[in-house]
Amino acid sequence: MNPEVQPYSGVKTVEKSLRILELLLMAQEGLSIGQLVARTGLHRASVHRLLTTLHALGWVERPASRPIFRVSLRLYALAHVFVQSYGLLDRLQPLLTEMSTRTRETVHLGILDGWEVLHIGRVESPERVGVASRIGSRGWAHTSSMGKALLAGQSDVFREAYVAQTGLPAMTEHSITTPAAFWAEMAAIRSQGFSIDNEEDAIGVRCLGTTLPSAHGRAVVAVSITGPSPRFTLERAYQFAPTLLDLVARLGAPYEAALEATTAS
Repeated sequence: MNPEVQPYSGVKTVEKSLRILELLLMAQEGLSIGQLVARTGLHRASVHRLLTTLHALGWVERPASRPIFRVSLRLYALAHVFVQSYGLLDRLQPLLTEMSTRTRETVHLGILDGWEVLHIGRVESPERVGVASRIGSRGWAHTSSMGKALLAGQSDVFREAYVAQTGLPAMTEHSITTPAAFWAEMAAIRSQGFSIDNEEDAIGVRCLGTTLPSAHGRAVVAVSITGPSPRFTLERAYQFAPTLLDLVARLGAPYEAALEATTAS
């Protein structure tokens, strides 16, 4: 056999590692070593060795309470780079602008970065009085509409880790600070398809949020409408919820097209 066409073991190792990451990404609750062995057809020792390496590099994590592996929060940091590098914001800009025009409020895009929601895009309100914010700002996920929508789109294991690791700190007197209230909020968001920050992150600011479609099932990008609470009342937020969901359904087309373009490039 020509040595130039022989398979390179390093490449095979990368292929196996990526296959494991893909399986873990699709399994929101995580997978055990036995499940990965069954789904990959690899020897148990090989799966264990690959997982050990991925864990040491920070790409997978293992909860102390369960004998499973899952993808780590490091992937969300990559999501930020992905969005910035491939022009997703440019593709989404027209409909984000329409959303701001129709609601006359500020529109934000955000992703999870660790336990925080990170603002990666913004369209200013056409009103003279708006909400001060900036791209790159971040805050606790459970106190913002985008963060709550993104949390609702994760697995129970992820949400349990969020509660345990953060302790649900309060930003205002309206913030969710107990596990019972947190889980009730998650159930409501998953049922209705949108979230509301009712002055939970900052007094005087109210937000309505939801997530963009995701082919992998796990929410990656969220969008919100944000306004001063005297103008963007709770009643008005609920009135705009169908509009937001309708516009996000339309956002799905350029969003998915951007993902396909990225994959093809």
